[in-house]
Amino acid sequence: MLIKEPAEEIPKEEPPPLPREKFIPSPMQEESLPLPKEGHIIQRSEDEISRALTFDMTEPPPLTPQRAQHAFYRSQTEQIASYNPVE
Repeated sequence: MLIKEPAEEIPKEEPPPLPREKFIPSPMQEESLPLPKEGHIIQRSEDEISRALTFDMTEPPPLTPQRAQHAFYRSQTEQIASYNPVE
């Protein structure tokens, strides 16, 4: 039987750190912003701004029963659908 000996670990040499230049941000340039234009503030009441909500007063259509409700009703009234002819 062949037994392998563990390989010798070779220490890795780290490269010397690179000389970094210190980051110096450029000085901010002065900027002349335009002055805001004069304007008149007009106060308005809430009634002038928004409309009153109008609600739909029509009645909703009556709901139609679902299949489960039909099946429950048939089971309660013993009206069972049969596809076989009754003799």
